[in-house]
Amino acid sequence: TKRKYIVTFSGAYHGWWDGVQPGLGSERSIEDCLVLKDNDKRSLNTIRRKAHQIAGVVVNPIQSFHPNSPPPNDAILLTSNVRKTEDPKTVYKVWLQELKKVCEESNVPLIFDEVYTGFRLAPGGAQEYFDVSADMVIYGKTVAGGMPIGVVCCDEKLMQRFDHKLPMRFAFIVGTFSGHPAVMGAMNEFLKWSQQDERQLEYSSAENACEVWTQQMNQKFVDQNLPIRLVNFGTVWTVLFKKPGRYNWLLQYYMRAEGINLSFVGTGRCLSSLDFTQKNYEDLGRMLFKATSDMNSDGWWLDHNMAVNLNNKLQTKVFKEIFFSIFQVKNTVLSFYKEVMRRKHDDHVASHSHPLNQFFHIISSSIFIVCYILIFFDLSLAMCLGLGSLLLRQVGHAIIEPPCHDKEELLLGLNTISKSLIVGGYMLIPFLNFYLLGENIISTLDFVNMLAYQWFFYTIFVISGHMLRLVLKFGFTLSLVWFIKLITDPISDLFAYCPRYLQPLKSFLQKS
Repeated sequence: TKRKYIVTFSGAYHGWWDGVQPGLGSERSIEDCLVLKDNDKRSLNTIRRKAHQIAGVVVNPIQSFHPNSPPPNDAILLTSNVRKTEDPKTVYKVWLQELKKVCEESNVPLIFDEVYTGFRLAPGGAQEYFDVSADMVIYGKTVAGGMPIGVVCCDEKLMQRFDHKLPMRFAFIVGTFSGHPAVMGAMNEFLKWSQQDERQLEYSSAENACEVWTQQMNQKFVDQNLPIRLVNFGTVWTVLFKKPGRYNWLLQYYMRAEGINLSFVGTGRCLSSLDFTQKNYEDLGRMLFKATSDMNSDGWWLDHNMAVNLNNKLQTKVFKEIFFSIFQVKNTVLSFYKEVMRRKHDDHVASHSHPLNQFFHIISSSIFIVCYILIFFDLSLAMCLGLGSLLLRQVGHAIIEPPCHDKEELLLGLNTISKSLIVGGYMLIPFLNFYLLGENIISTLDFVNMLAYQWFFYTIFVISGHMLRLVLKFGFTLSLVWFIKLITDPISDLFAYCPRYLQPLKSFLQKS
C-alpha cells in the first residue's frame, strides 16, 4: 500500500520483535505503529481520518494479554448497563463488523492475527465465528497440528511479492521450517480433518463442555467462599480474582504444585483443546480447587477483620513513607544549597581577590539588600540606587580586579565584558528616551519613573535571557543554581568580605 502506519489495539499481542510490541524486545524506534483503543468508536474515526497513511489494521480476535478480565478482551467491560447485559460474543461481533466496514470504506486492509485463535473458535476460525471476512489472515502452529509453521492468507493484490516497475525487487518470505515434508504433511492432514461436516458438532460439544465446567467450578468457589471465578469464551477460559490483593499472582505457583503448568503470563488466557474429555475437566477442576483452597488456607487472601487491620497498617506505612520522603526532599534541597555555595566560593576565588574590589562589593551589596525591600514601596528609588551599586561592582571587576574572563565563563555567570555591555545598556536607555521624545519630554519626576520601569523590565529580560541560555546549554537545575546565586550574592558577599575589614576593629577591641 506504500503507506506508513500499522494500526493495532491496546492489549493485543502480535509477537515480540517488531513495532507491534513496543518495549518488549524491539530494537528500533517505534514510529510507524498507531495503538488505538479496542471496541471504541473513536478508533474508527481515527482510521477514517488517517486512512491515507494506514497500511493495515491488525486485530487479535481474542486478545491474550488482559489478566483478570474475561475474553475476548476487557473492552467488553463497559460502564453501560446495556452493554453489561449483552452477550460478549454479540458485542465483539458488532465491533469487528463495524471495523470491517470502516476499513472497506477507507480502502485499508483488515488483518486478523489468528496465531492464537486460529481454528479454536470454529473450523473457519474467528472469521467464521464472528461472521467477518478479513483481507488478510495469519495462522501459526495450529494449522499444522502443533508443528512449527507460519501461514499468510490474502487476496492476489496483497500477496504480490515484487514491484512491477522493478521486477528484480523481491520481498523474500521464508517461514519456519518452510516446506518441510513433516510439517506439510501435518498441515494437509489437519486441514482435511477440519473440513469434515461433523467437526462443527465437535466444536459445539467442546464449547458446551467448557461452559458447564466453568459453571460447576464457580459454584464450588461460591460454596467455599473462595475469591476466584472462572469465565470462558468458547474453549478459551481465564481466572478472575474477586478480591483485590498483593499476592494473587501466587495462585499460578499453587497450581503448579498441583500439576498445572501455566505459561509465563500466569492466569491470563487458558485453553482447552478439542480432545479434552470429562475426565480431563474433572482432574483439572480438582487440582485448581485444591490450589485455590490451599492458597486461601495459607492466608494469602484476607477476611474482613484482617483486611481492616491490614488497611490500618498500610495507612501507618504510608504516613511513614511520607515522613521519610521529607528527608529525601531535605537531601535534595541540601545538595542544591551545597552546589550554590560551591559556585559562590569559586566565584569569590576567581574574581574577588583584591581588597578594594571586596570593599566595593560590601557597599554595593548593602545597597542591593536595601533595594530588595525598597522595590515594593518605591520602584524608582530602588532602581536608581540599584543601578548605582551595579556600576560600583563593575568598576571593581573591570578596573581593579585582574582579568578573569575564562574562569567566569566556567562559573555559569556573565564575564566582565558581558557585564560591561549590560551596564552600557542601562546607560543607553535614558539617551534613547531623549532621542525619541525630544521636546515632548515630560516632567523630571515622571521621566525618572518611566526610566525606572524600563530599567526594571530590562533587568528581567537580561536575567531571563541568560537563564534560557543556561537551560539550553546545561539544563534547568544549573540555570536555577545561577539564579539563586545571583539574587543571594549581596547577602553572601557581606558574610564573605566584612570579616576582612572588621578584623582590625576586632583586634583593637581585644587589645583594649
